[in-house]
Amino acid sequence: MPNSEKLTLFFQAENQKDWEMYQSFLHSVITGELQGKEV
Repeated sequence: MPNSEKLTLFFQAENQKDWEMYQSFLHSVITGELQGKEV
């Protein structure tokens, strides 16, 4: 799959709040912070 397609799918998952799909694009050691809570 070309990187441009992966990037499109990544942002589609984010926009649709499909967090399982979104997470599948991230490395397992990535953490984020949302409204002061670690996710």
